[in-house]
Amino acid sequence: MESDLATHVDTITATFETTLARVVPELSEPRAFDSDRIDKLITRVVETAVGFAVGLAAGDLVRAIDRTLGSEVAARVHARIHHAPARASHAAPAFTAKTVVADLEVRLRYRLRIATGELRSLFEYALAEVPADRARTLAVALVLAHQGSLLGERLGTAIVQGWRFACAAIDGTEPPALERGSPSQALWQRWSRLAGVTEEPKLEPYIVTM
Repeated sequence: MESDLATHVDTITATFETTLARVVPELSEPRAFDSDRIDKLITRVVETAVGFAVGLAAGDLVRAIDRTLGSEVAARVHARIHHAPARASHAAPAFTAKTVVADLEVRLRYRLRIATGELRSLFEYALAEVPADRARTLAVALVLAHQGSLLGERLGTAIVQGWRFACAAIDGTEPPALERGSPSQALWQRWSRLAGVTEEPKLEPYIVTM
């Protein structure tokens, strides 16, 4: 299973990289500049987007296991993901970029790379629920998890939406309206209510987006 899982995580890593390359050029600079506020808001955007990405990837895996190993095994894996140990916090790299968007990109890339290691540990922990004699079927599930996956599309949308909310908070303007039913609508609306809070963001359990 080790090599199959490594390939699975490598594919997720590649999706993260191509998503950043696609969406970062679409992001606009905020009009205002308050370095302390920008630093806090970028941290919030990055941690929220990364948690969302991990949840999307976990959801893809759970659905693939449901299709191949059945709902009972999928439910056990799902539950184990939700009871996984909390994520550790990670210090953001020092500001070296010339623009705010470039700084956001540096931090997103840094955290998403860490997230791939977190995902591997999370999956190893959760997949302990799969019976040893079903290893071949699990290998199929790891391949199926990428077929029809919306990981890149939904993560890209979340980053774009989250950055619009962050720019509104930085500039002191009304947060943007999101299309009703958007997968990350509730996520960023809740985020906007917390945007003015000054303490460090709390670590939350992984969100498995089904």
